[in-house]
This record gives sequence, structure tokens and C-alpha cells, in this order.
Amino acid sequence: MHLDPEPRLRSFLLLSVAGLQLSLGVATPAAAAAQELLPVPALDFEARTAGLQRHAGLVDLYWDAETGQLLLGVPEGLGDLLHYVALVEGLGSNDVGLDRGQLGVRQVVRFERTGPVVQLVAPNLAWRLERPAGDGGAGARQSFADGVLASFALLAEFEGRWLIDATEFLCSDAHALVKTLGDAGQGDFTLSREDSVVLPDGARAFEDNVVAQARLVLHSENPGAELRATSALPGRPAFVVRHGLARLPELGDYQSRANDPRAGYFGVDWTALDAPIDEPTARSAIARHRLEPGAEILYHVDRAAPEPVRSALLDGARYWSAAFEQAGLPGAFRVELLPEGADPLDLRYNVIQWVFRSTRGWSYGDSLVDPRTGEILKGHVSLGALRVRQDVLLAEGWLAPYADGVEPQAAAKAAREMALARVRQLAAHEIGHTLGLRHNFAASMSGDESVMDYPHPRVRLANGEPTVDAAYRDGPGRWDALAIRYGYGSLINPSLPKEELERGHLAATLSAMESSGIAYLSDADATAGVHPVSHRWDLGRDPVAAYVELLAVRAAALRRFGPEALRPGRPLAELELALVPLWLSHRYQAQAAASRIGGFEYSHRVRGEADSAALVPVRAADQRAALEALFSSLTPDQLVLPERIAMLLPPPPPGGMSGRERFASLSFLPDRIAASRAAAAAILDPLFDAARLTRLALLPAEFGAPTPGEVLSLVSAAVLKDPSSGPEWAAVRADLLERLMELASDPAVSASVGAAAFNVLEQRRVVRGGPLERFEQQAIERFFTEPLQQRTASSSPQLPPGPPIGSCSACNG
Repeated sequence: MHLDPEPRLRSFLLLSVAGLQLSLGVATPAAAAAQELLPVPALDFEARTAGLQRHAGLVDLYWDAETGQLLLGVPEGLGDLLHYVALVEGLGSNDVGLDRGQLGVRQVVRFERTGPVVQLVAPNLAWRLERPAGDGGAGARQSFADGVLASFALLAEFEGRWLIDATEFLCSDAHALVKTLGDAGQGDFTLSREDSVVLPDGARAFEDNVVAQARLVLHSENPGAELRATSALPGRPAFVVRHGLARLPELGDYQSRANDPRAGYFGVDWTALDAPIDEPTARSAIARHRLEPGAEILYHVDRAAPEPVRSALLDGARYWSAAFEQAGLPGAFRVELLPEGADPLDLRYNVIQWVFRSTRGWSYGDSLVDPRTGEILKGHVSLGALRVRQDVLLAEGWLAPYADGVEPQAAAKAAREMALARVRQLAAHEIGHTLGLRHNFAASMSGDESVMDYPHPRVRLANGEPTVDAAYRDGPGRWDALAIRYGYGSLINPSLPKEELERGHLAATLSAMESSGIAYLSDADATAGVHPVSHRWDLGRDPVAAYVELLAVRAAALRRFGPEALRPGRPLAELELALVPLWLSHRYQAQAAASRIGGFEYSHRVRGEADSAALVPVRAADQRAALEALFSSLTPDQLVLPERIAMLLPPPPPGGMSGRERFASLSFLPDRIAASRAAAAAILDPLFDAARLTRLALLPAEFGAPTPGEVLSLVSAAVLKDPSSGPEWAAVRADLLERLMELASDPAVSASVGAAAFNVLEQRRVVRGGPLERFEQQAIERFFTEPLQQRTASSSPQLPPGPPIGSCSACNG
């Protein structure tokens, strides 16, 4: 694949022996060595390809069954192509992230020949001229480096077609398998080139694209746990990797659309080097499919999805048919089953793919996008097969549906229907990403007005019992239709110039978004926990009221929890798997409620929309209401596992139930102490967030919001008020004191927050009490007397995984 810059001299004998081999077209080491010496191709094109299996297309593929080589016949002047890499056969481990159908590297490339070398050049599209034919073109191109993906020896040439050997290129680790496994702590792997081969059945050529596949074999003496769990040979796993080349549309055939920060789209970004000096150089176009008048966007559901999931996927995908219709584009979106025998990775198909894994994990919507314009060439959704089973488990914990009688049978059906409703929502969500849409984590606060939010199932009490009927929205929301209108709609008026129509359409749609009353806030907003309406997996318009209501539902479900939550015939130890998501079902709503404390309202508006302040702190009364709801729930009644339930949980049977979906074990038994620590941590984590406490410190005293000292004092008093609550609560008390010590000693924490934590600890030094208080005071004394560098690391509990009970960041999502 790669040529030496200065080929070394070979012996006369080598050349003499190889000459005959070259003339016969025999591929041997001697012939290859001689080939490197020759300044021009020595073989006639037709002679070199005679007898080889040919696939004619955009680039001709020639398979040499005797040598295992795949040759390419590249037409001169082919122009820009999209090169992409995809994983055809993966590992089946969500933790590692090497999934079937996963799209990898993608970039614009072109074949360029220099003498006896053909290079696959990747032009630098991040720095561009808006008028590339104008003055300064050469200077702009020379200022920023292009890349060379690969170099090939030119084997032969005939009528403007170059023959090259792509075997080594295809057998390279283009999907970064070695790095991915290493980063996941799964061992020091190397690519075994002698075991890696091109797969002839994976070589296909079409008019506008070609694909080729190789089976890559890795090797390690120390494979990790995920390899041992999922691979037939953990030390020698094999992956099938696909390379694709696709013809890109002619520039000018597609009209890019400006990416406005209020519209909710992914985009392609670049710097316009020749922008006017008084204008920004940053440019962004939204990612969207081409949609000509009267045409449609067609998606296909993978036949690997079993029923009834397959029908649910089709129904969820049809949400977008409704959204396009509501956006004024009836008939513009359609979904059907993938044709029999079709390849889900075929560029011609937008696919919702069903991915089998050993553990539950994120689903995601990905796309192949033209980096020059933002046009989506292929939408590719990957849905994890175990997600639906996790939703069944969640419903089983709430409903305890497996008992004799008519009503429990109806509850079992309700659990199943809730899971299928989640599949419909999830399919719509991930398709939304492949249509170009980002998350909108504020939509739930407006009445679940977008499938692009992460929804928590709507569980409520009916006659004192939990119910999950209508757990998820059925259909798109108003935000979805408005976003589609922005990306895919247009104004039609033949009397107006195209540019004026485009500006008018975008302005009108953004105005409609603004007047809808639906906020748009995405990943960074939800992660920061600053905005009071941007959360993942939250419930309702009022996060504090929803938190209180969810605790009541949780308490009712725990009162009825028992063997009825387990399907007959299953080991009783599996009750713990249903208990964990129920026991921690308050974790996301606690974060949503806490976002009001030290929270600020803002929007991603632009200059001229409003004259008010860009940041508005949450009302002091709302902050205090959230704080009271959270610290009032820090009680043993809420967070200590009832004795009745604890005695229902035997240890796991031999060979079963290992993994992270359980609480930590204590001497082989499920750890009740770990359960309490985890339930309390779901509340304490957001309350002890140093950034949140610092924002409180910055608010003026007259505003009336709680101070950092007030938050820490109230929370500490709630946890520490009762020393006789048992060993579970003693562990929660120890965790709280550890958190205070971390805040008081961390040099990265603001001085006001550190001082507040220091003050609470000092107050606990003089509290009189029994053995538990004296034991805690010894820990506090050690904190005050030991040098900081001698302190042990934090012992804060690790919660069993929550995400994904819903969906990720393109993770996406």
C-alpha cells in the first residue's frame, strides 16, 4: 500500500527472476519487490486482470482468488467521493461500543496520481473559500494541510483507468478496533495481519458506490472481561469491517440551509476564509435529507427485529409521517420493511437497525452526511435489543403483575404494552437524529412536545395503585413539526428570488417556534444542570411537584412488591433485578428538582429578539420549595429497604446474575446498606454539586435564595438528626460527612462553598451523643488534624447504572 520514498537497489538476480514472474502476472514476493523498482507499471492492464472476478461500477473491483488480493480499477478524474468505514460484525458489548452496523470514519476523498503512485487524498474542508474561483484560492488551499489516507503502487493503466491493490488498505485497522478495546480496558491487542483477509462476498460495485469488506483478526494475551463474555475466542476476536466509496452530488445541485442556534439541528461547520472583514467567518449548514417537491424520504425497518417489536418500530417511525404532514409536507416521509436480502449498510437505504448485545445500552441515530453541504446521504439508526426488556423490568417492579386472577393478567399485559410504547418513542427519537435533529431536553416541561426529549414513563397512582397506561406520548409533538418545517419546508412564490424566499421561510418558522412557548435546550444545557426546565427523563411541567408525586408512586409500588413482580419459573434471586430500577426510580426527578436550586433561566436567542437580561435566576421561593422537597425526603422511611423486601432476596444461583444491574453484595447476600447509600446518593449528588453551591453564593443576599451554608446545614440536619436508625442509615450519615470533607478540602471548590462545609463540620465536633456520634466525631477530628494529602479517597457509593432507561448523545441518543 505505501511506497518507500527512496526504493533501495535490489540485486540483479532478484530482478531477473521477478521479470518472468511479472510477465506472467504471478504475485510473489520477488515480483512485488521488482515492481517497486520500476518507475512505470510493468503489467498490461488486461493481462493483470484476466481471469479475475470483476464487479463493474463507480470503481471496478477485481478479486484474485489465488492471491487473496482485491484490485481497484479507478477511473481518472473521478472527483470527490465520500469514504466511510462501518462495522459489519461487531462484539455485542455495549460497554466496549463495537456494535453491528456502527458507522465509523467518514471523509471526503479523491484519487490523485503522481507518477507511479496513486494517493487517496482527503481535502481540508474545515477552511474554505466561499468563492473558490476568486483571487486567493491557491493561498487559501496552501495555508491548511490536506491529508493522505493511503498511497498505492500503480500496477497498470489502460484508457484512463488506474489499477491499484487495495488489499493492505482494507486489512488495516481503519475502525480503530485496537484503540477502542484498549480505551475500554479490554487488553493490549494488535492487528494480526497474517490472519486478516479480504472477504470476496463483501465486494460489491454499483453505479454510484462501491463497498469492500475484510475480516480483521486481533490478538492479545490478556483479553478483558467483555471479550471473555462475548467473543468465541477472547484472545483472537474477529471483526468484519467495511469500506465504502460513494459518489458525492455535484456542488450546486443541493441548496444548503443555514443552521440557526434556535432551530435544533446538527450541522456541518467550516470557516469561510473570504468572508467580509466585518462579518463572522464561522459558517454552519443544517444536516438534512434532500427533499425535492413531490418526492419522499423513505426509511426501512430491519427484518432482524422480531415481532411485536417490528410492528412497534414501524408505528414509531410513522410519527414522522405525521410530523411532516403537520409541517405542511404531506406524503414526504414513509417507512416500510427492509426488502428481503437487502444489506442494512447499503447506501441506498435509510435503515432502523436492530442490534443484539450482551448488555443493555444506548441506541443511536447516525448519518452519512456530505461534509461540503450538510446533505444527509443515508440515515442509520441502531437500536439495542435489550432496551425493551429493561422497560418490561421497570414496569414489572411498579406493577408486580404476575399473580393469579384477572386483574394481575391485565397488569402483565400493561407492562408489555408500556415497553412497546417505549419502542415506538425510541424509534421516532433516533430517526429524528438521522433527519438532522438534536435533542430538545426542555420539551417535556411544555407537555411532552417533542420525541427528541428523553421521556420518563408517566407512572401515576389510580385508586392507590401504580398504573402505566399512557406511559408515553403516542405521536409527534408540536416542536417536532416546527423543526421539520424549518429544515424541510419552504415558501413558494415564483415572483420572488430564491434567496428572499429562503430568508422569509426561516424567519417565519423561527418566529413560530418562539411563539409556540416551547423552549429549545439541548445536551450541554441538560448536562450542566443550570436551567430549571432542561432535564433528562423528567416528568411533568413542575419538577418539584412531580418529584413528590413520584415518591408516592414509588412507596405504593414498594408496599406491594414481592414475588408477584417475577414471572413464574424464574429464580427468586432475580427479584433484585426488578427491585433496583424501582428502588432508584426517583434518581432523575431528584436531579430535575435540584436544577431549580442555583438555577438560571436563559434561551439561545439572538441579538434583537429581546432586551431583557440574558440570565434570570430562578425565583427564590421556587428554589426553597425544591430544597425543602429534597431534604425532606432524606429519611430512613424513604431510603432504607423495608425488612420484608430484604428478606425476599436470596443470593444468586450458581453461574447466574453476575454483573452491574444489582446492588453491591455483602458477604454473598444482596447488600441492604448499598441499597440505602445508592438511594440517598441520588438526592445528595445534586445537592452537593460544587458548581450549584457556587452559583448560590453569587446571588445577592437580598434576592432571598438559600445560601450554600443553608443548603448544607439543612441537608446535614435531615440526615444526622436520628442516630438510632440502623446500620443502613449510619452508612448514609458517613457518606454525608465524607461529602462535607471533600467540599471543605478540595482546592478547586470556591472559598465560600468550602467555608460553608467547614462550618458544618466544626459544628458537628461539639455535638453530644451516643457511640455513633462519637465515632463520627473521631472521623471529623482526623479530618481537621491530618494533612490533606494523607486523606483517603472518597467512598461515595457507585449507583447501579440508570442510563439508558431511555435514550444518548449521537450516543446520539
